[in-house]
Order: sequence, then C-alpha cells, then structure tokens
Amino acid sequence: MGNDVSASGAIASAGDGQKVAGTLFTNKTRAIIWGLQTRAVQGMMDFDYVCKREQPSVACMVYPMVGGDSKQNFYWGHKEVLVPGQAGFS
Repeated sequence: MGNDVSASGAIASAGDGQKVAGTLFTNKTRAIIWGLQTRAVQGMMDFDYVCKREQPSVACMVYPMVGGDSKQNFYWGHKEVLVPGQAGFS
C-alpha cells in the first residue's frame, strides 16, 4: 500500500492506482550535513572523488551549537576544499 519507491527513485504506484515516475537523486545531487560530522563528510568526499563526480556531494554543514558561520577544510583527491559551516538555516 502507499508509495513504493525503488532505489532509483521511480515510484511504482501512488496508492490510488496511478503510475508516477520520477528521480529522487542524480549525479549532481548535493547534501546538507547536520552537525559537525567531519569524518562522515571526508568519507563522502573520498567516495565522490573515487566515483569521479564533477563536484563534491556535500554543499555545507549546519551546526547550531557554534555561533557564527565558518569554513571547514577537507580533501578532494589531492586538493583542499573549503566547505561552508553555518549556524542555522536562516
């Protein structure tokens, strides 16, 4: 019952018998990371680099426990990239 979503994002049925198709994620999808999870972000950067993504999948990190906005340094292959850290969504 309800929506059956496959890993590719195609919806098999909308519950009322209608067929709906769509894509949830593409190779350009970006993520907002909640909290200061530097190890997880670096793992995502490494995976993206090995998969030859054009840009990292991490857009920014949000951690409201720290006052003010900042930038965190991560490695993208052999290059260093700065990922913005924000205190909130506003």
